[in-house]
Amino acid sequence: MINRILKTKVGAIFGALICTLLWGTAFPVIKLCYNHLGIESGNVGAQVLFAGERFFIAGAMVFAFCLIFKRQSLKISGSAVLPVLSLGLVQTAMQYFCSYIGVANTTGTKTSVITACSAFFAVLLAPLFFRNEKVGTSKLVGCALGLAGVIIININGIADGGISFLGEGMVLLSALCSGAGSFLSKASALKSDAVAVTAYQLLFGGALLILSGTIMGGNILYSDIAGVLLLLYLAFVSAVAFALWTALLGLHSVGRICIFNLLIPIFGTVWSGILLGEQILKWENLASLILVAIGIFLVNYSREEKKE
Repeated sequence: MINRILKTKVGAIFGALICTLLWGTAFPVIKLCYNHLGIESGNVGAQVLFAGERFFIAGAMVFAFCLIFKRQSLKISGSAVLPVLSLGLVQTAMQYFCSYIGVANTTGTKTSVITACSAFFAVLLAPLFFRNEKVGTSKLVGCALGLAGVIIININGIADGGISFLGEGMVLLSALCSGAGSFLSKASALKSDAVAVTAYQLLFGGALLILSGTIMGGNILYSDIAGVLLLLYLAFVSAVAFALWTALLGLHSVGRICIFNLLIPIFGTVWSGILLGEQILKWENLASLILVAIGIFLVNYSREEKKE
């Protein structure tokens, strides 16, 4: 029933909007969690450990949902094991290893906009992995405008020497992993049920992050109930958004779905202003969001997508 809805054009748009809205709230909520749990920007071990716990709990949520409500266990085919494990390594472990370090060393607004680069990487590189994916002039122009938006929002950082590898650099690496994860998600979804793929990749990726964070000396004291509730919210976001996103990639082209990642900066910027009190009414932010919006329009309505 759900797959039939997601397979339609309206269902795909609605599903992608839900995913990007949820992911947009994640950036400022992570920073709030750091504040409540006393995780400092320089405490890399604790940040990685926190990321691992979030995704491991998310995977457990997916399993619990299937056992309680669907009353069935999750199984994947033998041919899907390697793609799912690769997905957990790249999209969960590597992507969020970089993301959680970066988000602690830059603003929520910058994080959300730089992360939009994953959409461009996915659109431009998709033809290398899938024959039905094409890159035309409209897509190239759209990607160029979107990247221009990413550069504009960092103008002050460049002028003030405010860009760092542990901040913006790690967020950009995270975006690269996200783009690669989109291809792995599609490959995995074509071999097994999207919900099963989501559950196993979150558990595996989360376990890798927990192990890495522990080795790095990470330690978190969950004495603040608000911090615990925010962690559970982040886990819920991952469980719902990744399951829905994986299903969409299995039903549609990578370019058509991943380009909606450009909406994450819009949602992320708004939520950063609401939850963190960041100053978002600046010309750089407005200009970058306008360029990103034009970029998503050009890519989504390219001739190649219309033909498909």
